[in-house]
Amino acid sequence: MRNVLCTEVLEHLQNPEAALQEFYRILTPEGKLLITTPNYKKRPTNLVQLGILKSFGVQAPEGDKYLHTAFKPNELSRMLLETGFEVIEKGTLEKPVKYCAKFPRLLFLIINLVNRSFVHSERFSFWGEKIFNLLSLRIYESVEFLGLQRFLDRWVKEGVRSYAVARKPKEACADEEFFDLTTGEERSKF
Repeated sequence: MRNVLCTEVLEHLQNPEAALQEFYRILTPEGKLLITTPNYKKRPTNLVQLGILKSFGVQAPEGDKYLHTAFKPNELSRMLLETGFEVIEKGTLEKPVKYCAKFPRLLFLIINLVNRSFVHSERFSFWGEKIFNLLSLRIYESVEFLGLQRFLDRWVKEGVRSYAVARKPKEACADEEFFDLTTGEERSKF
């Protein structure tokens, strides 16, 4: 393979390094890998509540919780380098989410508190998420319409998503074999 896209997956894996090793194995020399994951502010989460996902039939091996962590760009870079990749670029994305979702998040937390304390309804939780998403979107559209995004972006250090772009070195594994999807045969990469 010449390119691999892994977006919003590594944070759900018990062993993300194993996934990176597999990407390294299947990529041809000079093949590229793009990874995105959630970013975090103070410390990454580990297990989180299923919440609204239950209503879509999602089940968790940990009872009512599932694995959902996050990585800083430097952590992604370190894992890629340890796997043998060359890191081309790293950083964060989605800065506007940080300021457009502040007020809606507060409202969402209040709705969740009311739901947990008094209402106890998945439907109420569902509508809380809908209100959060819609309000965040309307704030973003207003900021963009008023031309405030560049100004506000200066006040935000990092976005809510981390990314890294990496390349498998040209001289990597000259004698390595791989499965060619076009011919259906095992063959040497050179």
